[in-house]
Amino acid sequence: MWNLYNPRPAPPAFGAGKDVPEGRVSAARSDADFDAKFDSDMKEVTEKESDEAAKDLSVYDSSLFKALHTAFFKRIWIAGALHLCSDTLKTLTPLLNKVILTWLTNSYVYFRLSDEQKASGIIERPRGIGYGIGLAFALFVMQVGMTTGLMMRAGTIGSIFRKSLRLSGRAKLEHTVGQITTMISTDATRIDQFAAFAHFLADLLVALTRISKFLSAEELGDPYVLDESLPTAVEVDGDFTWETAGKMPMKSKGDKIKTATKEEAKTNKGRSKKLDTLPTHMGELVTETREKNSEEDKPFELKNLKLCVPKGSFVAIVGHVGSGKSSVLQSVIGEMRRTRGKVVLGGTVAYVPQTAWIRNATLRENVLFGREDDETRFREVIKACHLERDLEMLPHGEKTEIGEKGINLSGGQKARVSLARAAYSDSDIVLLDDPLSAVDAYVGKGILHQCLLSGPLSTRTRILATHVLHVLKKTDYIFIMDRGVIAEQGTYEDLVKNSSIFSSLMDEHGSLEAPEGARPQREIRTTVVDWDQSGKEVEAALMQVEERNTGAVIWDVYKKYLRFSGGFVWVPIIVCLLLLNESSQVGNNLFLGFWTGGIIEGFSQGQYMAVYAGLGVAQALFSCLLSLAFSLMCLVGSLRLFKAALKGVLGSPVSFFDTTPMESFKAEMINQFAKNEQNMNAVERVLHYTELSPEPASTTPDDPPPSWPEKGQISFTNVDLAYREGLPLVLKDVSFNVHSGEKIGIVGRTGAGKLK
Repeated sequence: MWNLYNPRPAPPAFGAGKDVPEGRVSAARSDADFDAKFDSDMKEVTEKESDEAAKDLSVYDSSLFKALHTAFFKRIWIAGALHLCSDTLKTLTPLLNKVILTWLTNSYVYFRLSDEQKASGIIERPRGIGYGIGLAFALFVMQVGMTTGLMMRAGTIGSIFRKSLRLSGRAKLEHTVGQITTMISTDATRIDQFAAFAHFLADLLVALTRISKFLSAEELGDPYVLDESLPTAVEVDGDFTWETAGKMPMKSKGDKIKTATKEEAKTNKGRSKKLDTLPTHMGELVTETREKNSEEDKPFELKNLKLCVPKGSFVAIVGHVGSGKSSVLQSVIGEMRRTRGKVVLGGTVAYVPQTAWIRNATLRENVLFGREDDETRFREVIKACHLERDLEMLPHGEKTEIGEKGINLSGGQKARVSLARAAYSDSDIVLLDDPLSAVDAYVGKGILHQCLLSGPLSTRTRILATHVLHVLKKTDYIFIMDRGVIAEQGTYEDLVKNSSIFSSLMDEHGSLEAPEGARPQREIRTTVVDWDQSGKEVEAALMQVEERNTGAVIWDVYKKYLRFSGGFVWVPIIVCLLLLNESSQVGNNLFLGFWTGGIIEGFSQGQYMAVYAGLGVAQALFSCLLSLAFSLMCLVGSLRLFKAALKGVLGSPVSFFDTTPMESFKAEMINQFAKNEQNMNAVERVLHYTELSPEPASTTPDDPPPSWPEKGQISFTNVDLAYREGLPLVLKDVSFNVHSGEKIGIVGRTGAGKLK
C-alpha cells in the first residue's frame, strides 16, 4: 500500500552524487529546450504504457467466479468429490448405521466367547478396529469443503479491501462504504457457505454479481512514476481534472421532458441555439438550458501543466483564490484525474494538506505516524514547528490524547502537528498546502526560518502553495497560477520587475510581513517534562475505551432481545416447534430400528415404507416451520434493534461523538444488521447503543418565545467551559457583552482559545 509518510526504504548509498541546488534556481531550467525534450520523452513513455495496458486488458477476464475457480481449482474439486461421497453416504445413513451396529454387536459377542467357542466357529470373527474407524471417517470427510470455503472467503475479502483503496473518485460515487461493508460481512460469507452447502447457490450468485461489479469498477491509475535516478525532484507535464459527483436522475415529469428533448433533437438540429430567441416548446427550452449549463457544470481543470522542480529547492505556488494552487499539489500526488501526460518524482513524498488530518491518538503518535520513535529527532521537530509551548499548555504534554478530528486542538495547533508529521518523516519531497495561514504572523515567521529554511526540512525539496506573500523572498522559484494554468514563473526578483500579475497580487494582499520595529515574539522557555512520573498520570482520557464484556452472555440480554423481537410470545412457539421437530426426528430413527428388526408384527414392507415416509414429511415440515419462526424473530429483532440503536446514536449529546471513534459504532451497527444479529454477542454490543444517554429535551417550559431573539445580543458572565466533565477548562471565567449591530473581532496567538 502506498503511504505518504511511510515509504519504502531507499536503496543503499542513496543520495551519492546528488546534485546540490544553487542559491537561486535559474529560470532557464524551464525553457523551451527542456520542454521539447520532456514532451518527447513523455509521449514515448505514454504510448508504450498504453499499448501494454491494452494488451493486459485483452488477457484478463473480469469474472470473479472464474478467478476463484482458477485460484482454488484443486481444492474445490477435491472437496467437491469428497462432499459428493459424504452426501451419498448420508442417503445411505440407515444402512451405514446398521452395518456399524452389526459390527459392534458381533465384536461384543465374539470377544465374550470362550476359546473353545471361538474355535468351534459358532460366530465368524469380526473385522478389526480399522474397519470401524473407516466407517466413522466416511461421515466426516465433508469438513474439507469447509476449509476451502474459508480460504475462498479470506481471499475475496482481501481483494475487496485492496480494491477499495484504489477506487477512482467516479467509482466511489457508485460503491459506497455501506456497500463495501455488506460485501465483506455478508457476501463473502455466502461464498464460504456455498463451499460447504451447495443449496446456497442462489445466495452465491447474488454475492458474486455484486462483488464482481465492485472489483471491476474503475481504479485510480498510478499517481506518479518514482524514479530516484531523476536529476530533478518533480517533473510534470499533463492535463488534470477533478471528478464530478453528477446529478440526481430526473423523475416522472422530468423523464417526459428528457424524452421530448431526444425526440426534438433531430428537428432542432439546424435551428438557431441563441438564448435571446423565445423557445417554441418545452423540449427546446430544456435543450438550450442544458447547453448553457454544460460549461457551468464542467469541473475545474489544470491545462497544460508543466512543472520542473530541482532537488533541494524551495518553490512557491501563488495566485488568486480559486486559481488552482492547491490543485497543483493534488495533481502531483494523484488526487486529480490525469487525462494526459505524466508525473515523475525523483524521491518519496510527504503531503501537508490545507485542512490538517488528525488521528484519534496521542499528539506524539500523530507526529510519529507509525515511524520509529527517536526522542532526539522528535524534540528537534517539536522545536522547529513551535509546538513546545503547546506541549506545556496541554494537560499531559505529548501524551495528551487528541479527540476525533482534533477537537481539543486549535486550527493553528492542528496545522503545526500536521507539519511536524511531515518534518519527522524521511520523505525527499514535501508538498505544503498553505500551512502558514493557520498560525499568527510571528509563529509563521519562526516556522519559516527554523523549519523550512533551516532545520528538518531545509535540505529537502519544498513546494509551498500559499497566499502569505512575505515568504516569497526566501524561495528559489515562483509559479503564478491563474484559472488553472501557469500564467507566469520565475525568481522573486524577476517577477517583481517584469510580472504584472505578480505586482497586482502584491498590491492586493501586501507583503503581510511583520514590521521590522514590531515587538518580536517572546522567547519560549523550553521545558522537557517527564510525563511518566506518577504525579502526572492521566486523570481522564478524552476518548472512551471500547466496552468489552467477558464471560457468558447474561440472561438479561436474551430478555431484551426477545422484547425487540416481538415479546415473549415467541418462547412457547419456538419451544413447541423444537419439541415437535426433535420428536419427529427421534421417532424417525426409532421406527427405522423397528423396521430393520421387523419388531412390529403384521406390518408389511409397504406399511413400513408409508409410516417412514410420513415421519420424514413431518420432520421436514416441522424443520421448515422452525426455521421460518427463527428467521422471522431474528429479522424483526434485528430491524428494531437497528432502529433503536440509530435513534440512540443520533439522539446522543455531542460529547458522545467527541469521545467515540466513528468507526466503532458504524462497523457494529452496519455489520451486525447485515448478519441479522445471529450472534448474541453482537446483540449485546448493539444493545449498548440503544441505551445511550440522550440529549436533554429539545423543548422545555422555560424556552423563549418564537420571536426570540429580537436583537442580536450576546452576554457571557463568568463562563467556564470544558469539552466534557472531567477534562480541563478551555474557557476560564470569561465575561463579555456584544450589543446589537456591533462588529467584534477576537484576536490572540495560536492556541489561545479564539475558536473556543
